[in-house]
Amino acid sequence: MNLGATGEDVEALQEFLKQFPDIYPEGLVTGYFGPLTENAVKNFQKKNGIVNSGSPETTGFGQVGPKTRSKLNELVTEGAGDSGVVPPGLSVALGIQSSIATSSESTTLPPTTATSSVSAAATSTTPEVTPPVETPTVPDDTLPTLITDDFNSYSDGNIVGQGGWVSFVNGNNVQVQGVETFEGSKALHVNKVTDSIVTKATGTPLSDGRQTFYVRSDNRPNWGPYLNGNLQIRVSKGSWGSGGAFAAVTLDKNGDVSYFNPTADIYEKIASYSDNEWTRIEIEWRSTDNTARYSVNSGEWTSWKVFAGSAAFTNFDNVGFEFFIPKGSGGAYFDALQ
Repeated sequence: MNLGATGEDVEALQEFLKQFPDIYPEGLVTGYFGPLTENAVKNFQKKNGIVNSGSPETTGFGQVGPKTRSKLNELVTEGAGDSGVVPPGLSVALGIQSSIATSSESTTLPPTTATSSVSAAATSTTPEVTPPVETPTVPDDTLPTLITDDFNSYSDGNIVGQGGWVSFVNGNNVQVQGVETFEGSKALHVNKVTDSIVTKATGTPLSDGRQTFYVRSDNRPNWGPYLNGNLQIRVSKGSWGSGGAFAAVTLDKNGDVSYFNPTADIYEKIASYSDNEWTRIEIEWRSTDNTARYSVNSGEWTSWKVFAGSAAFTNFDNVGFEFFIPKGSGGAYFDALQ
């Protein structure tokens, strides 16, 4: 059983793994073996000393092969799991015999010992959950927008204190100006060698919604590199740094557009952008499975992805901008929240 598998076996595997937040923090039970489930299997394998590196093809890392199946059965039999559920395919290898046979975990199937586990899985009342929809190509125009702002009515100078914008750190560096805009007469600009972050709250939190941003790099070859991306936009629960859930997109010095993947704790590339040109970033989120998806310059949407703090997500109520260069020069523009 590995990436791309679907069905009751996968659902029961997820039901078992979600009992352990350190292994499967997202805890989604969808019946679809996606990247989050694969990562949870890797965590399980590492924690139980089965395998800790390689790939499903070379070492079985991230794949439910014989050794992993045997350990799952052992834990259920010993009562380590509160649910007592183990996928029937893990116990008797029905329907996944061929995939197990090619796994590098082992070459011999262990004897089946979890007969009670099969019965538990067969009578499980876990409701069916529809797997996340993969790569839709159009935005959901029925979703409400979190915040709309074009900055055109603001006075030139510091954005903090205008239109509800507040500083999280060095917000005074973010300036309203009219020299370079995406639309209208005003946009924001920041070009200081430090970390500068401003945020704005909405009066109507949204559990399902969308947000469009327009951003423009200003001579990015002169930016000093920063591991997490020099320019960031995000929607969040609570203000920046409050510890609430957030979905974030970054633009880096190297031309990458990335989203924050909390499972791997990295910013993962989804597109590229051009220097000194306006870039359209869209984020949509939904509460049915607490996921978000992303689009760059009206291109194809990503699949629905878990965001930071999704397990405790209720709604988003803030937007924020960050620009950080530890050295160098250049800057960034922000305009047209839609």
